[in-house]
Amino acid sequence: MNARIRVGNHKVSYNKEATRWLGVWLDDMLTLNDHTKKTLAKARRAQNRVRSLMTKKGLNSEGCKRIQVAAVQAVALYGSELWWHGQENRAQEVQKLLNEQGRRVTGCFRTTPQGALMNDAGLRPATALLNNRVRRYKLRQMMMPDAQGGGRMLEVQRNVIQTVEGIDELIPEDKPFERRSYERTTLPTDRRSLKGRMIIQDEEQALKEAKWEREGLVLWTDGSKKEDEWVGCAVVWKEGDVWKKRRVHLGRQKEAFDVEMYAMSEAMKIADEKAEKEKFTRVTVFMDSQATSRRIQSDEPGPGQVLALRTMNWANALARKNIQVEY
Repeated sequence: MNARIRVGNHKVSYNKEATRWLGVWLDDMLTLNDHTKKTLAKARRAQNRVRSLMTKKGLNSEGCKRIQVAAVQAVALYGSELWWHGQENRAQEVQKLLNEQGRRVTGCFRTTPQGALMNDAGLRPATALLNNRVRRYKLRQMMMPDAQGGGRMLEVQRNVIQTVEGIDELIPEDKPFERRSYERTTLPTDRRSLKGRMIIQDEEQALKEAKWEREGLVLWTDGSKKEDEWVGCAVVWKEGDVWKKRRVHLGRQKEAFDVEMYAMSEAMKIADEKAEKEKFTRVTVFMDSQATSRRIQSDEPGPGQVLALRTMNWANALARKNIQVEY
């Protein structure tokens, strides 16, 4: 049967195969299955082409990550805002590609736990990455004129996005307990910056620095995600000869990046609390996540913005008390 579609005065032949339009492969049922298969295959070919740059004599880890994101992820996730609705099978396919990216960036073994691999490589897991692309898509829609429906997608009160329409549809109906309030996103009018001095060192030098005696309050932060998806963080510091700690369990709906950010904001909160009772002029905070160190210096909308702003607020409070902070 030669079916035809009429558009105005034009007749368009029906094509059983997927048709490419603006880079998206559209099938007759609009499932975008063909599009997903083709973009993942294209991304794997791109992965093979840049593989030679990921050797010991090639780029550093940060350079490797940037190439992976620009040359491979951008290809694999093109048009994902159209097909992503929380499908586990598609998330698994994307995660396999991300695992390969993480191993290329870090040089880790195939047996490395996924949470540690993604954290060390500075990459987001598939589900979080896809959810974030949908969120950013809705943010762009919000900035469109109301006449095109964009302004109605999100509710904005006092320059803060309160709700994201449709984002809860990403949670399967059989798991209503996982539905939750999503992180608020602020559209900053006055730009903020992190008070203090940021020092980024390699692992060997950082370990030496951590062992030295330092003036004032010294805090160490860390966060982790277990194989069963439970996440938590801790902050430790020393009072005289006694080690103190504060631990926070954050459930199963966050990633390693989130808990590292939470640990950082909690450390700054502890420093401000102790500044009310003790006299010191310097605070040093040690962390082992470069992704966190970069995020707390920016107030741009996106994942971790709430915790970055919270960290900035605590740092500003310490600065007003003439306390110097090093990270």
